[in-house]
Amino acid sequence: MQNQFGKGSLWASFFIFLICVATARAAEGEYQALINQADANHIAETRLWHVLLHLKHDQPINPTSHYLSSPFSPQAELRETIKLALRDPQAACAFPARKRYIETQLNLPAGTLSPEPCSDYETFLDFVPNDRLVLVYASENVNSASSMMGHIMLRLDGVNINDIAVQHGITYFTELDSLNAARILYDSLVTGKEGLFQVSPYAPIQAHYRYTEQRNIWEYALTLTPGERALIRDAIWEIGQHTPAYFFHTYNCATVTQLLLAIARPASLDAVDAWLTPIDIVKFSFKASLVDSAQVVPSDRWKTNALLEHMPDHRVDAIGSAINTGNIANLSLSVDSQGYTEFELAKSLNGLWFSQRKISEARYQDNKLKLAQMNSNYSAFQIDVSDYKSPLDATDESLISIGVEHIENRDALLFRYFPVASDITDDHGHIFGENQLLLADTRIRLDVNRARLHLDKLSLYQMNSRVPYTSVTGGISSGLRVGLERVVNDQFNTQLVANVEGAVGLSYELTDDIGLYAEAAAGVMANLKRSEVYVEPRVGAYLYAIYNTKLNANVGWAVNKFIGKPLLRYDLSVRTQLNKNSALFLSVDRQLASSQSLTNVSVHYQYRF
Repeated sequence: MQNQFGKGSLWASFFIFLICVATARAAEGEYQALINQADANHIAETRLWHVLLHLKHDQPINPTSHYLSSPFSPQAELRETIKLALRDPQAACAFPARKRYIETQLNLPAGTLSPEPCSDYETFLDFVPNDRLVLVYASENVNSASSMMGHIMLRLDGVNINDIAVQHGITYFTELDSLNAARILYDSLVTGKEGLFQVSPYAPIQAHYRYTEQRNIWEYALTLTPGERALIRDAIWEIGQHTPAYFFHTYNCATVTQLLLAIARPASLDAVDAWLTPIDIVKFSFKASLVDSAQVVPSDRWKTNALLEHMPDHRVDAIGSAINTGNIANLSLSVDSQGYTEFELAKSLNGLWFSQRKISEARYQDNKLKLAQMNSNYSAFQIDVSDYKSPLDATDESLISIGVEHIENRDALLFRYFPVASDITDDHGHIFGENQLLLADTRIRLDVNRARLHLDKLSLYQMNSRVPYTSVTGGISSGLRVGLERVVNDQFNTQLVANVEGAVGLSYELTDDIGLYAEAAAGVMANLKRSEVYVEPRVGAYLYAIYNTKLNANVGWAVNKFIGKPLLRYDLSVRTQLNKNSALFLSVDRQLASSQSLTNVSVHYQYRF
C-alpha cells in the first residue's frame, strides 16, 4: 500500500509539473504575442505613451520617477508593463492607465491586462467619480512669497457609488519644512524635495485659499471625452502610487497638471517646458481648446477691492459701520443694482474683517445671518466678474533682454535673462497692486572699451509685494531678495557682493493709474573680505500712461551700504509695450555720495515668452 501510494504521488507530482510547464509556455507565448503586436503598432513611439511615462525627448522629465525597466527606455518599459500585467497582476494594479492604453491600441477587450481584481483601485473608482473635470487656478497671493505664482490643480466632479455628488481636488506640492533658505533652495532645485500628491475633498481646499489666504479661485470646466476622462483618472492613480520628488523649476504643480492635460492633447508634449508656472497651464488649456466655460470664485479681499471701485465713500463708511456694530438693518439697502452692489460689499467686508480679526466670530456670525435673510431681495441680480482682472491678461513669464549702457565714459552691451518671473516694471493690471518675483534673474555686461565681461546681477530670489493700503482692507507691502549684485565701494568703483535684504512698507493707489509707496529696507552685504549691515528707506511712484507705457521712479537713501558714507540713489524707468511679447525699456540711475557721483543710462529691448 505504501508503495502504490508513493508511486501515485510521484505520478501526480510529475503531472502537476507538466501542467506548470505548459502554463508557463502558454503565458510566455501570450506575452510574446502581445509584445510582437505592440511592436508592430509602434506603441512605444506614440506621444501618448510618452505622456503616460512623463517623458520628453525619450527621457524622463523627473529623474526620480518610478520605472519598471533598467536601463530605461520607452520600449523596455512597454515590455515590462505587459510582463508585469501577465505575471504579477496585483503589482500591475499600480498602472491602470498604461494597461488601458495598451488594451486600446491592441484592440483587446477591456480588462485583458487585469486578470485579477484590483480592490484598492476599484474603491478609488467608486468614490472618486469623473463625470466632469475642472482646471482650478488659485491666484497669486501678493502677501506671501511662497504663493506669488499661484497654484494649479485638477478637480474631479461626479456622483459616487453611494449616489452622492462629490468633488475631489487633485493637487501636487511640497512642504517648506525648514528655515534654512539655502537648504530649501538646494533641495528644491538640485536633489528634489519630497513630492506630496493628494486626492482629497475639494471644499476644504477651496475654503483654505478663499478665506485663509484670501486668494481667488478660477475654475475652468474642461471639454473631454469619456475615454480621455477615464485615462486621466487612471493616470492620477498611477502618480499616487509612486509620487516623484518635487523640483521647484522642472517638476511642480504646473508640470504634473500639464502632463495630465496632455493625455487629452498628446501632441502638446513638447509644450511641457523646463520652467512651467500655473499661469502657463491656464493659457495652455485655452490654446488647446480644452476650456468649455470659466467662472471665478472671489476671495473677500479681492471682491471688496473690486466693489470699492464703484462705491461712494459715504456708503463705504456706512457699510463699514454697520458691519462693525452689527446694525445691518440701518443700511436701508435699496432693491436695485446699487443696493445689490452694497449688499455684496457688506457680505465680503464681513468675511474679510473676520479673517483679519477686526470683528469677533460672534459678530461675524450674527452679521452673516442677518445678511442671509436679505438674499431673496436680490435673487434676480448678478455681478459678472469672470473677465475682471483675469489671469489670462498676465504677460508671459520668461524674458530675454539685450541693450546698451553708458556709465560715465564707458559703453557696454547688456544681456538679461530670467526663466520665470514678474518684474516690478511690468503691467500689473490683472491684479490688485504691484508685485515682483524674480528667480535666477541674470544680468551680464560686456564692457566695450575694455573688452571685459562682467556679471552685474544674479537674483536667486527677489520678491516685492506692494499692496495698496486702504482703511477698509488694510494692506502691508513687503520685500525680500537673495543674490549677487554690483554696488559702489569707498572708491566709488563697482564690485560684486552677496546680498540678503528684507523690506516692509505701505503703498497707496491715488487713481487706477497712479500709485505711491514708501518702505524701509535692511540687509547684509558681503564679499570675501568684509561684510556690512545696512539700512535704506525708499519712496517711489508708478504711473500707467498712454501708448502702453509705464513709468517707475524710486529714491533711496542708504547708510552703510558697502560705502563709508550715506548713499543717495535716484532711478527712473520707462517701459513701452510694443506688442504682446516685446517692449522697449529705458532707465536712468544716479548715485551720489558727498562730491562723488555715478550715472548709468541704458536702453533695452525685451522679449517675453
